[in-house]
This record gives sequence, C-alpha cells and structure tokens, in this order.
Amino acid sequence: GGFLSYRKVGGLSYKIKNPVYMTGFFHVYTILDFFRHFSAFSPIISIRNTNFAKEKIMDKVKELPLRLGIHRTYKGYHFLVTTLELATESEHNLLFLSKTIFPLVAKKYNTTVYCVERDIRTVVQNCWNSPCREILLEMAPYPLTKAPTVSEFIDVLYWILKSE
Repeated sequence: GGFLSYRKVGGLSYKIKNPVYMTGFFHVYTILDFFRHFSAFSPIISIRNTNFAKEKIMDKVKELPLRLGIHRTYKGYHFLVTTLELATESEHNLLFLSKTIFPLVAKKYNTTVYCVERDIRTVVQNCWNSPCREILLEMAPYPLTKAPTVSEFIDVLYWILKSE
C-alpha cells in the first residue's frame, strides 16, 4: 500500500510510490515513447543503429580477407584489416594511402610504412596466385587482368564492403 499517486503514460496507468523519485523515469519514458511514435526524431534513434552498423562493417572487414584466402597467420592480414577499418571511417583516406592510412597502421603495429605496404603486397600476391583469385575476380567492380597493386586491391575490397 501507500501509493501516493497514479500517472498515465502511453495510455497505461502506473502507480507511483515516490512521485519525486519516479518523475525522472516517467519523463524519460514519455520521451522514449514519443520517439517511437513520431518519425521526426528518427535521426536520434539512428544513432544507436550507427554503432550496430559499424560493428557489422568491422565484422565484414575481418571476414572478407579470409574469403579471399588471406589468413590471420600473415602480418599483412592484420595490416589489411586495419587499413580497411580506417578507410571505412573516411573514404578520403583512400586517396593517399601511403600518406594517410599506412603511417597510422605502422604506428599501431610498431613497424614502418614500407613493411606495411610490403606485407599487404604479399597477401595480394598470395590471393592472386591461389584458387581464391576467382572469388576476387567475381567480386571486383571492374575486370582485373593482372594482379592488382596494393592500392587497387584495397580499393576493390573497400568497394565490396560498401556494396554488401
């Protein structure tokens, strides 16, 4: 017993034991209820979905090289995944890989830009010289007649990630 008041929210009545304490709850509830019913606030709701979408993209980034025969045992796999993660944050980073993304990857893994590019080049060649080449050719947005350069390979993988 001892309920002090009733509060009607969203068409339902709630018993409030301590109206001062519970006011915040009902205020938040009515705002959330308002968001659910009115699409004018859909950008606010989509902020929550953005984190989910980002996690989903990161999962795809880690899975895509595996589909192409690039395994986690290669340093280049980790460099490639980090490069793709940075590329998905800003498409502008793709314009100057050796000046924008590779230095960040090198710093993260305590190595040089040259080693990052070389190890990614190694995984590109391994992909190209394996049966997984057919998967890459099928997925590429344009025909590849020879092994792609590091920049072309990253561009193709970026396009695949964005189109999935």
